[in-house]
Amino acid sequence: MSTRSRIAIQLPTGEIQSIYCHWDWWEYTQNILVKYWQDCEETKKLIATGEISSLGATMKKRKWNAKNPKKNNDGIYIETLFYNRKEDEKTNPITHTNEKEFIKEYKDNIYIEYAHIGTKTDTGIDWRMITL
Repeated sequence: MSTRSRIAIQLPTGEIQSIYCHWDWWEYTQNILVKYWQDCEETKKLIATGEISSLGATMKKRKWNAKNPKKNNDGIYIETLFYNRKEDEKTNPITHTNEKEFIKEYKDNIYIEYAHIGTKTDTGIDWRMITL
């Protein structure tokens, strides 16, 4: 069984743009976001690429059938496992008007347990984890 989440970034307009993450592992994904996803432009690219199975430390795509996927010195997978396995497959992020609408959408959704919301700061991204 998996722990599922939404990974979201707050846009300058106040809108929330998010993607689905199937294997969340609760604090595992939050720790990856805090440590490795501080570049706002890279994070926007991650969100724009669409739904993921599991988050890695980089945008590099892991193959679904990869044997012994590479980990970094922290024991974190280097590559992100995206759902769009083929170049022509596309899963689009979902945009909500604001954080309140975003939370309302997923609050009682039995398929989404957590939300990781990133807000741009002067030094990177402030990541918050919310239990839904």
